[in-house]
Amino acid sequence: MVYLLVNGTVPVYSIAMSHGSTVATLDGEMPSAHRAVLRFEWFERLEDIERLEARWRGLEERVRERMAFGSYDYVIAWYRHHAAVQGKPLVGTAWRDSELVGIAPLVSRRATLSRVPVRRVDCAGHEGDIGELLIPDDEIEALEGLLDSLIQRGGMDAVVLKGLSPG
Repeated sequence: MVYLLVNGTVPVYSIAMSHGSTVATLDGEMPSAHRAVLRFEWFERLEDIERLEARWRGLEERVRERMAFGSYDYVIAWYRHHAAVQGKPLVGTAWRDSELVGIAPLVSRRATLSRVPVRRVDCAGHEGDIGELLIPDDEIEALEGLLDSLIQRGGMDAVVLKGLSPG
């Protein structure tokens, strides 16, 4: 069982994996059946992430209410200067045909939970506190799919995302 913690509170998204099957919930709901038309890819090498620049910038134009922390310029600069100390780059992308419809700039790092070593994924940014996922309002299934594909790829014990706001 891997838990996704948002704002460091009660898990709102959990994945239970057993016998090769995955059951996912988001606030108690099953992910949308429309997710099948989406494709998800994950990138860890800075060179591969840099190749996303033009499409990433196009996605920035589609996301109406956002901060600078999910922008290509901020994330690339952060990865270049801080990721070596704060963890490895990990960028998830959601594609509808050839269009980028969601991006999750994250970082994977080692941490401890009561002195027990864990593998943790956070938003890219200062200790995960200021990261931002870019997903347009009309592509919410991209968020569900990115979280699902992140858990399915494995390699972590906890996913901690901050910035969930009411409404």
